[in-house]
This record gives sequence, C-alpha cells and structure tokens, in this order.
Amino acid sequence: MTQTFDNRLDPALRRLIAVLLLGGGMGILSGSMVAVATETLSHALKTSLSTVGWVSTGYLLALTVTIPVTSLAVTRIGGRKLWLIGLGLFLIGPLGSGLVQRPER
Repeated sequence: MTQTFDNRLDPALRRLIAVLLLGGGMGILSGSMVAVATETLSHALKTSLSTVGWVSTGYLLALTVTIPVTSLAVTRIGGRKLWLIGLGLFLIGPLGSGLVQRPER
C-alpha cells in the first residue's frame, strides 16, 4: 500500500499568506516613504524639518497607541474582518493623498 503526499499548499492558506505579506509590506513602505520624503515635505509645505519630524513622530505614536486597542477590536469584530478593513483604509489613505493636486505656484 503506497501513500502519496501532496506538497502543495491549500489555496486558502496561500491567500492568507499573500494578504499577510501584503499588509506587512505596506506598513514598511509607508514608513520608508515618510522617512525618505521628510526634506521634500518640509520644502513643499514651507515648514521646518523639525515640524515634519514631529508630525511623523505623532503618526508613529498614533500607530503605537492603536496596538492595544486592536485586541479589543479583534474580539468584537473578528480578526479577518478587522484586517481587511484596515488594509482597505490603509490603501485608500495614500491613494487619496496621491490624487490631490498641488496648487499652481
């Protein structure tokens, strides 16, 4: 009697892995964009590097504060639904910011 093993991953597991990798990559990308664009932001907004630094620090602090709240939200909403809502909002925010037209100088 021979047993055959299928080494392929379940399609649902592959989708889960893809979503988790996409979410993690988006967070890294967002932090990198802010770090790289700090000087450009200060020129475009006509403000000091210090101000842009404080705003980006505030963003990171707000992100950190949401971590404990996530546990409560997962309990009430569910992990899958919360993750998808978060990814959607995270995608809509930068896209909306990118579509804003700069005023003519």
